[in-house]
Amino acid sequence: MNFEIALINNKVLCNNIGLVYVKPIELFDVYYGVSSLPFVTEDYISNNFSTVTGNVGYSTGRTYTFPGGYNYKYWCILDRYTTGDKLIERVTNNGARVTFVYDSFYQYYQTNPTPSISITYGKILIFGNTYRIYRTIMKSSLNYEQVVYSFWKKI
Repeated sequence: MNFEIALINNKVLCNNIGLVYVKPIELFDVYYGVSSLPFVTEDYISNNFSTVTGNVGYSTGRTYTFPGGYNYKYWCILDRYTTGDKLIERVTNNGARVTFVYDSFYQYYQTNPTPSISITYGKILIFGNTYRIYRTIMKSSLNYEQVVYSFWKKI
């Protein structure tokens, strides 16, 4: 069976059968980087952090390589999804689980879906959008590679 497909205003037309709504896949930047400071600003993030497009992690893991130095590790992910499909499930470093900071700024808990360990974050505006900002509890000069696991399956 041959199909002809056309995309019209986020609707798919298949062989003139009718229009079927599809949800476009939204890709966005994940900011990540290091700082010796316990808090970073939008300017610091935009000038010093790296970006990757897509999900912060995958169910199979996504590796982030950080620059050297005695620093905290940070991830910033758009705070748009409440279903957890693009959120952190856990982070590992050489197989050991990474702990996130909890204080008056990093006071939010990720709860839906429930991660395997406590995942805390703060909120920050980056280019007018609210991002969740995750920070490791400790500074480290070792273990530059961190693997982020999320509830999102890489296809």
